[in-house]
Amino acid sequence: MLTRNFDEGLTPLAMWGAMETIHQKYAPKFRRKPVKNPTLRLEVSPSLEETKGWTLNDWYAYALQFLEKLQKDVQAKEGKKKGKGKFNLDRAQIFACLHFDAKSGIPHLHVLINRIDLDGNLMNDSFIGDSAVKAAHAINVERGWELPEDIHEAHEKEITEACYDILRGMSSYDWDSYKHGLESRGYKVHEQRNKQGVLHGYTVLRGNSRFKSSTLGKGRNLTAPKLEATWKKLHPVAPSVVKSSSIVGTFPDY
Repeated sequence: MLTRNFDEGLTPLAMWGAMETIHQKYAPKFRRKPVKNPTLRLEVSPSLEETKGWTLNDWYAYALQFLEKLQKDVQAKEGKKKGKGKFNLDRAQIFACLHFDAKSGIPHLHVLINRIDLDGNLMNDSFIGDSAVKAAHAINVERGWELPEDIHEAHEKEITEACYDILRGMSSYDWDSYKHGLESRGYKVHEQRNKQGVLHGYTVLRGNSRFKSSTLGKGRNLTAPKLEATWKKLHPVAPSVVKSSSIVGTFPDY
């Protein structure tokens, strides 16, 4: 969809080979400290409402705007530290493509950037995720869209309500039933288990967004260790009705 500093007509595999060619060219420069992460991999996902009716040209324009904001934020940080920024995306090999989530159908951009640019400069990847979020935020502000943090908060509330609703509908507590309930609503559930296979945490995925169980509900009451107790609170046992036994007997006349 969007490529930069590649020959025309290259397949994705050929573009990856072109990136490796740059790495090999400048390998001697980084011999003492080899580059562990050769690429920057980012995902950007505007909401369905905001991208409704978008053409590939709209996505292309959005990708360009995102790269511009990303570079501006990173260069501002580097400028404070080093006096100038070396994060120059105009001299970097970049490939961005549009992808649709298999279950939710939510469209999002996959952006791949070669960390070694055409001049042999290594791009700093420190806090790159934070810069990506700020870039998306800046676009939302400019376009008058809902802010990412507001969207995240709304989705977090949506998932929390789904969790409670599933627990209310369970006649007895069972983790597999709870997990299946979330998955049947279109969410993905990533389990965290220890070496013994005991569940100690989980994360709910909504499209490309991740929500830790510790951030859901109130007082961490939807975390794995507290789920059963939360289920019990949602299923209070009615107090037993104790009936007084009738006493049958004879009483003396007075």
